[in-house]
Amino acid sequence: MQRYRCRECCKTFSALTGTPLNRLHKRGKWLDQAHALQDGQTLREIARALGIHLSTAHRWRHRFLAAPKTVQPQALTGIAEADETMFLLSFKGKRSGLHRKARKRGGKATQRGLSHEQVPVLVALDRAGATMDCVLKAMSLFQYEMSLKGWRTSNMK
Repeated sequence: MQRYRCRECCKTFSALTGTPLNRLHKRGKWLDQAHALQDGQTLREIARALGIHLSTAHRWRHRFLAAPKTVQPQALTGIAEADETMFLLSFKGKRSGLHRKARKRGGKATQRGLSHEQVPVLVALDRAGATMDCVLKAMSLFQYEMSLKGWRTSNMK
């Protein structure tokens, strides 16, 4: 694959820089993996069929599942609707910072209603089908305004 060099900063890049295919070996096999995942095959079946290691199939799956999360439209157009939802605060994968007793398989918050155990997530959708989301630091009008400022459209006030 051809590489290019920026004249200003002298860094090199290719057509795949910044995409999930960047620095991916065996690019030709990934499309087959995408079809296998769509068909509901397990990672072991995929690894066996494509002749790749199980950890490679796992890493590829997570690389491409994470890609849509980073792609959001710059602005919503026309009529847009926004709502918040709450998720339990999770410390999964953290070695420190767990200030509570561990939960098994999900669980519930110890307090009813809004609490420090829940994380607010704001989701907005316009009539064209574009969606945007962000994790809020707190449930406050200021946090809503700051989040929606980046999503402002000509019709939103």
